[in-house]
Amino acid sequence: MAVFQRGPYWHYEFQMNGQRYRGPCGKGVKSETRARQVESIKRAEAVQRGTPPRLRKAPLLKEAAKEFLTEIDARTAAGTMDEDTKRHYHNGWKQIADTDIIHMRVDRITTGDGASLKFRGGPWSQRAAQQVLSRILNWLAERGVIAAAPRIKRTRAHGREARITEQMQDALLAHMDPDVRDVFLIMLDCGMRPEEVLRMRWEDVHWERDQYFNPYGKTAESRRFVPMPDRMRDLLLNRKDNGSAWVFPSRDVDPKIRARAKDMFAAGKSVRYVSMALDLSWPAAKRIKEGRAGKADDTHRVTVAKQWESAREASGVDSRVVLYCARHEFATTFLEHGGDLATLKKILGHTSISTTEKYLHPGIAGAKELLNRRNKRGLRLVEKRA
Repeated sequence: MAVFQRGPYWHYEFQMNGQRYRGPCGKGVKSETRARQVESIKRAEAVQRGTPPRLRKAPLLKEAAKEFLTEIDARTAAGTMDEDTKRHYHNGWKQIADTDIIHMRVDRITTGDGASLKFRGGPWSQRAAQQVLSRILNWLAERGVIAAAPRIKRTRAHGREARITEQMQDALLAHMDPDVRDVFLIMLDCGMRPEEVLRMRWEDVHWERDQYFNPYGKTAESRRFVPMPDRMRDLLLNRKDNGSAWVFPSRDVDPKIRARAKDMFAAGKSVRYVSMALDLSWPAAKRIKEGRAGKADDTHRVTVAKQWESAREASGVDSRVVLYCARHEFATTFLEHGGDLATLKKILGHTSISTTEKYLHPGIAGAKELLNRRNKRGLRLVEKRA
C-alpha cells in the first residue's frame, strides 16, 4: 500500500495482480490515516470488480519467458507456427534478456518500465524486442497470471530510405559471387523477398506465361504470381540444369566442419555456441547434434548474406544498403516507369495498400520538369501583362 501527499491533497497508489490503481483521495482527506482508509476502500472495490489479490507471488519475467518460449517451440514442432515466427520470438527475447527487466515480477511491470528499456541495434531491432515483450505479457494475461498486460509502446521504425542506383548496382555486381548475384537480380526484377527467392522451385516457374508463382507466405496475398522479365528468364535458364528441384539448392556441410561440430557437442557445447563458432546456421547445427543426415537447411541463406556483405564492402557501397533494399528499389522503379499502386501491391504480396506505400522512395527528379512547365506558363502571363 502507498499513499502520498502532493500539495495540499492526498493520493493513493497500489498494484493488484498486475494492474495499477491510483488517484486522489478527495478534498476532505486531511491526514495520512484517512488517506490509508480511502486506499483500503479502493482496494476492496477492485476486489469486487473481479480483481482478487493473488495468494502466490507472480513469476519473474525470465521464468515466465522460459515457459512462453517452450510453448513456441512446441507449436513450431506441431506445425501450427512457422520457423520464421519462432525465430522472431527467440531473437526478440535475446534482446530483452540483456536488460534488468527480466528480474522483475511480471505483475510489477508497467508501461513506464517498458518505455525506459534500451535495446541493442537499430529501430527495427528495438521494435521487434518490444513486440516480443508485449506478446509475453499478453500471453500471461490470457492465462490469468496477471490481471491485465501493460501497454508497451513501440519504437517508430522508418522505412529503408537507401536507393540502389545504377552505379551502385554495377559496383556491387562486379564483386558478387554467382549465388548472391542471381538473388540480387531476381529481387530487382520481380520484387520478391530474399527468403522467397532462396526457396524457389522449378515446378513453380511458368515458362509459357513468363511468371513465377510463390507458394509461401502467411496470407493469401503472399502466395502470388510475379512477373518474369527477360533478364530473370535468362538467369533462370542458366541455372536450370543444376540437378535439383530447387533453383538455389542447399549445400552439404563440409565433412571437416561436421566432425568439429560433433566434437563440440560431445564436449557439452550448445547449438548456439557451435553455430556461431563454426559459422553454421542454427538448423544446420541442430541437425548435426541430432545426428540427422541430408542437406543443411538455411546454410545457403547464411552464405548469401555473407557474400552480400563482402561485395558491399569491396565495392564501397554504404553499409545502410542491405539486400532487402533491392525489393524497395524494384517498387520505386516500377512506379517511376508508369506502374500503378494496385498492381504493385499484388506483385509485392501486401494485404494493405498502405503497406505498399511505405516501400516507396519517390524521387524529386521529375519535379523539375513539372515546375519548369508551370513557370513557363507563368512567364507567358507576365509577358502579356507587360
